[in-house]
Amino acid sequence: MTAAPQVSSPVNPFLEAPARKKTITLIGIYAAVVCALIQSTGLSTLLPLAAEDVGQTELYPLASTLGGAVSVITMPLYGWLAAKYPASKRTVLFASLIVGAAVCFVRGIAPNMMTIIVASLFWAFTSAGIFVVSFSMVREMFEGEKVGTMLGLIGTMMSVGTLGGPVLTGLIIDNFGWRMACHFLWPFLLVAAGLIYFLGVKVPGSAVKHMAQDRPFDIPGCIGFALFLGGFILCLSLGASSQGEAFVPFGGLGSYLLIAVAIVGLVLFLVTVKRKGDASMLPVSVLKNRNTMLLACINTALTASAMALFFFLPAYVRYVMGGSATEASLTTTIFGVVGLFLGPVLGKMIAKARNARGVITMGTIVRIACTLAFILLLSAKTSIWLVFIIMFIAGVYNIQNTTTNSTAPQVQIPEKQRVQGNAVVQLGQNAGSSIGMAVYTLFIAMLGVEHGLPAALWVALGLAVVGLVLAQFLRPLAEEKAAPAPAEAGR
Repeated sequence: MTAAPQVSSPVNPFLEAPARKKTITLIGIYAAVVCALIQSTGLSTLLPLAAEDVGQTELYPLASTLGGAVSVITMPLYGWLAAKYPASKRTVLFASLIVGAAVCFVRGIAPNMMTIIVASLFWAFTSAGIFVVSFSMVREMFEGEKVGTMLGLIGTMMSVGTLGGPVLTGLIIDNFGWRMACHFLWPFLLVAAGLIYFLGVKVPGSAVKHMAQDRPFDIPGCIGFALFLGGFILCLSLGASSQGEAFVPFGGLGSYLLIAVAIVGLVLFLVTVKRKGDASMLPVSVLKNRNTMLLACINTALTASAMALFFFLPAYVRYVMGGSATEASLTTTIFGVVGLFLGPVLGKMIAKARNARGVITMGTIVRIACTLAFILLLSAKTSIWLVFIIMFIAGVYNIQNTTTNSTAPQVQIPEKQRVQGNAVVQLGQNAGSSIGMAVYTLFIAMLGVEHGLPAALWVALGLAVVGLVLAQFLRPLAEEKAAPAPAEAGR
């Protein structure tokens, strides 16, 4: 009697790729991450100066906040592309970095603020490429605790960008102008794109056919959520002003129209999710996974919480405490110091435990303590050195958040749901950033920087507590009962 042939597990060609090509891909990804963080941390210094030069100072916050509404489409779109066409990930990331280079270039030659705002909307494609596609690429190239280390290094790269972004942007602006600060980044993005596409890991589509997941893309759901978030952001960001008439004052026709757009978008989104189920923008089978939803909600809450200090503390130091521009930029620079060495450690801890609960709990307790310290101690007479010390300690929760976002979805979401689940988690980051910025901008607009920041910090404190509570319900992947794959759900 002939023995039945043994069926071997499908090969992961990304894991089997040559070490040299893996290293080149990692270098390209890490370089892209650094550029992304330099871009985002430098905007709080660059945008006000650009607005003073080209006009429309009341509109410049939109260059930061509206991109979150666009990311509502790009994040799930990239998750869908990565899941359906695994071999195309390097192409998608390559194209995303090219778009990012174009955004930086157009900002540098922009004749007015509206051009900067419109160009900035396209940064959502770059952000999705980095935070959805590249994280997935790293996960597929490595396994075991090494995955945690490599993904944790992404947190280190974010800290490098956070450290260098404000100071580097300030130095370039002081010596060469704000336009040169825009032009500085795009050559590096092009180099990172070239490394990944031409010299990095490449696999044929036929070799990863078994890894593909065939899902339709939910266009109505994405548009609905983007309309909801965009209407909400515009209503809050433009509805109040401490210096004269608001651009779209509360109670006016424009304000009501924006609220109506937000409501219509939310209804369209909810109806689409209910009607399409697993074919919706947020697949029901993914949403039913405990860890995916918890990580997305934690990401939203903690990212929204972080925006109060990260974006508005430099303005407080400059205009309320009377500090120099260098002192103001150092507040966010110091924020990234701890992450230079702590990122890989935290990533390895998450991978070893197969659970980010402990790391999130530790970081969020530090977040709550630092936020309380600023609420109680921050005033016009506060020593700048005390601000620096608290921000240095706060770097612990900064690197916790970035490391968790890059590592936890890759080790706590079932493999069949990992790519799209990660897209949902990263979507939470963009939504939290946009919503947080809109809410805090409202406080600053109504109360001014001196009184608006303390009010915003109370909101940030509440959001941190929410994130801490939710983290306690996270479970290791082995204990997580995965929802059935779409093809099996109806069986």
